[in-house]
Amino acid sequence: MKVGDIVYFKSTYTARYGGQGGTYEYQFCPGDRYRIDKINNLYKTGNITNLEDGTSHFAHSEIWERISTVDEWREIQLNKIL
Repeated sequence: MKVGDIVYFKSTYTARYGGQGGTYEYQFCPGDRYRIDKINNLYKTGNITNLEDGTSHFAHSEIWERISTVDEWREIQLNKIL
């Protein structure tokens, strides 16, 4: 994967964020399109943007493990049909 690639989540993932206003949860959903904005291979982190709602998110190693490329996503969807 590289910066600019469109990716999908293989399964639902709930992230918990904290800030001055308290904490909140964000749910990453299979089927939503995400764009890779930044990758730091050394620390296995980066940034992704949900193209459906425009929100930007820090991506850590646990998130990267749940991401699939467009080709992998298509394969997953075809296997569901068959």
